[in-house]
Amino acid sequence: MRPHMWDIRNVFELAYFASGTLLALAALYGIQQVRTVKKDLSMRVERAAKEKAIEYSGRYLTAFIPL
Repeated sequence: MRPHMWDIRNVFELAYFASGTLLALAALYGIQQVRTVKKDLSMRVERAAKEKAIEYSGRYLTAFIPL
């Protein structure tokens, strides 16, 4: 038996409507990932700055204070 043309059209129509929802969900997921990456980058920058501050304060205490 051959499927009726209206059946195929209904399937394509349903796929079209579902694709809009899937696209919106993918966009929301992408935005969430960008926010997560920005937060992670901010934490890494802060950690690196603190490590450098500790390093230079140690150098200051060992090199300049004894002088």
